[in-house]
Amino acid sequence: MTKKIKGIGLRPNSINGLDLEVERDAGNPVLILTGNQSIKFWEQLKDTCDDALNELYKSKAIGEYAGK
Repeated sequence: MTKKIKGIGLRPNSINGLDLEVERDAGNPVLILTGNQSIKFWEQLKDTCDDALNELYKSKAIGEYAGK
């Protein structure tokens, strides 16, 4: 079950959890191992992503961030 979107993907690990695979540069993958704490890792990453998106939307709304 490898799912990849623009350099970000999921890779099953040896205990049926999911590790994070990201493309670092020039197609070289970096694997973030979650071990037996996959659920905890993904929940924390989700919270961190929500925080990042909120900050970016605020910056975009006041014209500081011009990206997509």
